[in-house]
Amino acid sequence: GSILFGLLAFGINFALLYWGLLQVPAAMASVSFSNVPLVTFFLATALSMEKFRWQGLAGALLYLLCVVVIFSEQLKFNVPLLSMLAILVAVFCAALSGIVVKRMPKTNPISVNAVGMTIGAMILLAISLVGGETKLLPTLNTTWWALGWLVTSSFGAFVLMVWVLSRWSASATAYTSVLSPLVSVVAAAWLAGEMI
Repeated sequence: GSILFGLLAFGINFALLYWGLLQVPAAMASVSFSNVPLVTFFLATALSMEKFRWQGLAGALLYLLCVVVIFSEQLKFNVPLLSMLAILVAVFCAALSGIVVKRMPKTNPISVNAVGMTIGAMILLAISLVGGETKLLPTLNTTWWALGWLVTSSFGAFVLMVWVLSRWSASATAYTSVLSPLVSVVAAAWLAGEMI
């Protein structure tokens, strides 16, 4: 389960997000990623892990609508289709990773993430090597800040997510991603100079 979690949450998800974000603005990707609660709701229902509830569907749709309204001025629909498709498959992988963890026996969240992140790192390193990316240390201070934020927040967030999944339903836990678009847009403005 931890290996499959790592493959979905860190390997495929991050690889597709990285590749998609080369062409898709961060705000657009965040709005797309806000579909994780909706996709999780449908997956959990389809797999008979949760009962279909109109409140769950309404909540996911309301959240999606609110995110679209908030970021409507930043949405660009002239992005390459393949890049947008990569973001949407990443959304599916993120939702499915929560389903995988929910189906696992209760285990230590730190252990699950240690295995998962190791698997993900190995996949991302392999893709980087095959892709011929240069291996240079960042030179910009903003890149170091972003890297520091990414490492510390990711580890803490994913450990908490696994812990919460052991106590809540998969679709309820997916709502932890609700603040993601707001954080992404602020970080993109600070680090990449995107307009808010």
